[in-house]
Amino acid sequence: AQQALLLSVTREMVLADDETSLARVVFEAVGPHLDADVCFNYRLDEDGQRLVLAAGFGIPADVTLNPYRGCP
Repeated sequence: AQQALLLSVTREMVLADDETSLARVVFEAVGPHLDADVCFNYRLDEDGQRLVLAAGFGIPADVTLNPYRGCP
């Protein structure tokens, strides 16, 4: 079962068009196995100084996220 999951995720990763799609594919495939309800994907900004929220999944639509909140 784990090998099938890994192969499925790998196949979807290769087909992903962008980083957000890639993060969604991985979260949707692996999240249920980890009992994860939400996923936050952070990246360093262009200067490499701050973390910036790149994608978030499982977050209610009425919640507004500040991509810099809590980041140095």
